[in-house]
Amino acid sequence: MAIRVCIATFELKNFTSGGIGVLVHNLLKTYGGDPSLEFSILWYGEKALSEGLFRRVHPACNFFDAKAWASRTPAEDISYPPADAFMLTRHSQSAELMKALRAIEQHSGPFDVIEFPDFGGVALATLQEKLMGRAFAHSTIAVRIHSTEAVLRSRDHRPAHCGNLVIADIERKALSDADIVVGHLQPIIDDVASHFGFNEAWKRKAVVETPPVLLESDEREASTKFTESTPLVFTSKIQWVKRAHVFINAAVGFMDSTPEYQGDALLLAHIVNDELYRHCENLIPDHLKARIKILDNLNNSMREETISNSVAIFPAAYESFCLAAYEANLLGALVILNSGNPAFGPKTPWVNGTSCEKFDGTAHDLVGLLQDMWSRRHGLKHERVALKPAAAPYWTHTAISRSSRPSDAEPKRLSIIVATSNEYGDPMDTIYSALQVEGLDVEVIFACDRSPSALERAAVFERLKGSTLVSEGTVKIVELGFRGGLAALCNLGIRSAENDIVAFCRAGTSIDAAFLVDAVETLNTQPDFDFVIPQLIFEKLPSEPEVLHPDRVRLGEALNTGVVANLFGTIEMVGRRAAIEAIGFDETLDRNVDWDFHMRACASGHRYIASNRIEARVELFPDAAPISFRSHIDAVLVKHEVSSPGGKVTFAAALDATDLSYKAWKGAGENDGEEPDISAANSVLISRRPISYYFHERRPWWKIALKNPNKPVRWLLLREMQARVRNRPQRGN
Repeated sequence: MAIRVCIATFELKNFTSGGIGVLVHNLLKTYGGDPSLEFSILWYGEKALSEGLFRRVHPACNFFDAKAWASRTPAEDISYPPADAFMLTRHSQSAELMKALRAIEQHSGPFDVIEFPDFGGVALATLQEKLMGRAFAHSTIAVRIHSTEAVLRSRDHRPAHCGNLVIADIERKALSDADIVVGHLQPIIDDVASHFGFNEAWKRKAVVETPPVLLESDEREASTKFTESTPLVFTSKIQWVKRAHVFINAAVGFMDSTPEYQGDALLLAHIVNDELYRHCENLIPDHLKARIKILDNLNNSMREETISNSVAIFPAAYESFCLAAYEANLLGALVILNSGNPAFGPKTPWVNGTSCEKFDGTAHDLVGLLQDMWSRRHGLKHERVALKPAAAPYWTHTAISRSSRPSDAEPKRLSIIVATSNEYGDPMDTIYSALQVEGLDVEVIFACDRSPSALERAAVFERLKGSTLVSEGTVKIVELGFRGGLAALCNLGIRSAENDIVAFCRAGTSIDAAFLVDAVETLNTQPDFDFVIPQLIFEKLPSEPEVLHPDRVRLGEALNTGVVANLFGTIEMVGRRAAIEAIGFDETLDRNVDWDFHMRACASGHRYIASNRIEARVELFPDAAPISFRSHIDAVLVKHEVSSPGGKVTFAAALDATDLSYKAWKGAGENDGEEPDISAANSVLISRRPISYYFHERRPWWKIALKNPNKPVRWLLLREMQARVRNRPQRGN
């Protein structure tokens, strides 16, 4: 029986631009004729793709449109968060792909391998569904490294925006939870691991496979000659990380310094950034406008012909492989590469002076290299890079990663800790919810404080104390001797629990029994994970008893976003008792207890599984918690002392976080962080103020904050400076 492989993609050669689409096309053309493999494409591009046109190019490949399949009504009664509950459309896109794959699995049977790109973290929801044991048990979920938005962001130039933080968390979580990670170069796998803070265990599940490089024209044996008319060519996108401006500046410098060279400089580039495009046009001096041209509409045959007779320059700061550079080499072009790009550095197929020439990434050094190549042009030649695509790709020998569910003979126990206070709902709703759980040995612990109770609630507890539920140990009632907050109630409950796995909720919360069963089984079969969180819906009582308000979708491991907004999870969770006891709930806090707990848990390396479904109904409507910048700004100011499993802290990430004004945060779901509501000029506020300002400003920081609430970098740094002055010990005379 053929191995069923499904590749999810939003790009595909002949239909869209983009390197991911070229690579997917090459995979299908190279391996599509293998009778032992059955390929399918799950399409989620912005524009609809005709199945008929697709089959004309790939007749042996199945085609599934993600949007169409996701809209099919599932047989089960499942409640998913609505699209506007997601912070970003890219996150909701991950959920859409999961729904589509569930529908396909139910209709056509399981795939053996499902492969996602790393870009945008679109594998996340599918991975969470598999970890919860709800689908894809017979499928290996793979993530192929093409380049994440987060890694590109660390080397790119774009305005700060909170959307960048959310994308980084989604992409990191998808790579972390993948059954297998596919890279094309070992240095890139190492770079991704370093950026996201992944350990050696993560690297061991990564495989390195050289992708096929295909040409429409014939491969050339000899290199082209560098003559007076040989064009300089840039073949990447007009995008900051691709460094088109470096190419243009170097071309200008070389042409002006070498008058005998009369060739053109051609940018055969797809334009994705209009602002950068205008910037690049402005870099071209008037006397060279006829020789330096941006051409974005050449067909493939003309493009390859032009490249084959050129000096092809690749100044990009980052690539995961760069098919275009290998194509240029095979076409016979003289290839120039940025040595600072990890895809072109040591331990890659590129050898300086043999298969390419390398420069340090700056326009100045590129001008010098072009001048040097011109001086030795008569004997200049490059060898073809010898690539060996995998004869048997990982699809053919990947063992299906299955979750072994515990047998029915194994005891499955759960302690449900219910924080009970006047601030929360009716405790009887939680009892009814807990007692509906089948297949678990459940104890329910009501942790109560000394706050004055309403007569109805007091009567409920009096009846409970005299019931068989309490006498038989199914329900426990434990009380604080004082008026404590949520943290004290949770700590009291965990001290009274008898089971190794515990659940937390507020009184009045109704938790889906299926979620509790699945969460316990998941923790029993997934030893690397310590917490499972549901998605929530809030019911505003008593004014709007029938109006439900979906909570924003939580991520679990929100290591980046979590420093400024709680996308970790709420107090409603299931976790290992040992992990919870090690972390503890901070009783000094009167709010954001859940935020603080999850932040410390993630910073300590504990891993989360986030359910895709709404499985907890809470009897309150939370007021919008104020966005707090405190923890982030502290980390920025003393980052040399901070150790986090979340990976590198970059200045770009710092700006993303501190730019979370209310206006920017509200706009995140609409533009995915690509077109922020604030201008690029205002986003890097610190650069507009000399550092001396922060030492000489005499007005209190809070007055600056009131006047400039949307400029947190300014007033937060000023607050820290003034606090240090106040706390500085006074010297004696």
